[in-house]
Amino acid sequence: MHFAASSSKHLKIKGKSGKYSLSKYPCGEMKIKIVSDVKGKKVFIIAPVMPDANSMLELMILADGLNLKGAKVSLVIPYLSYARQDKPEKGEPYAAQVVCRMLNTAEIDAAYIIDVHNPMLKKFFRFRNVMPVDIFEKEFSGLKNPIIIAPDKGGIARAKALAKAIGCKTAFIKKERLGPGRTKTLNLRGNVRLKQAIIIDDMIDTGGTVIKAVELLNKNGAKEVYVAATHALFSKDAISRLEKSQIKKIIVTNTIPVKARSKKLKIVRIEPLIEMLMKRGKLYG
Repeated sequence: MHFAASSSKHLKIKGKSGKYSLSKYPCGEMKIKIVSDVKGKKVFIIAPVMPDANSMLELMILADGLNLKGAKVSLVIPYLSYARQDKPEKGEPYAAQVVCRMLNTAEIDAAYIIDVHNPMLKKFFRFRNVMPVDIFEKEFSGLKNPIIIAPDKGGIARAKALAKAIGCKTAFIKKERLGPGRTKTLNLRGNVRLKQAIIIDDMIDTGGTVIKAVELLNKNGAKEVYVAATHALFSKDAISRLEKSQIKKIIVTNTIPVKARSKKLKIVRIEPLIEMLMKRGKLYG
């Protein structure tokens, strides 16, 4: 049985769905009532943690309600917001750690996060990082001369996982971060000449990082450049900028609702991966 929080209503998960009511007091306080019989049963909460604090609050209250009714609760987080705030500058809070500590109070049996920005957050909240390798492998298996590109040092493990599935080599882009949403690409480690380069990352936000990566790959002789990203944030004018770039195709999943549309954009569904997690627990990461 699974319970889909409001933030995950766009996901159509197969299997028995648990029911709960969500209402608010006149002052705006959230009120949840578990309708389904869950005593002694294993249940999954499917709930992205979005920038809007209400998604976290609903998740936490729902988990508490299920525990009080005697359920064995597991959590699937399709997207964990605030995970990028993992290396605070002087005077800044460690927001990623704050969110993880909050999740620690939910009293759950197991937690799975899909393609978390920094897997090292496991130090503060025990979870399994699940990368959608199979989903992206199916999308790029037909390319004749592919190479997987990690857009930064933190993405090397992700790139190697996809390269292993496809059966090709990897390359790495070294960069220097100047601030939120602003990066300076330095150089490319690897040979992409006449290859079909696939940049893989956990997310696309403003598009600045990936556009600079595409320019660098083209300068180094890449035949075509594709982009694969799990979480499609597409802030500000990201999609129009990406559309004007020399990207051949952009593949993203629907871990969060994707409103953007483009001829270059393909949205693949994450539901099969979530269903597999619930049925067999076959994990990556």
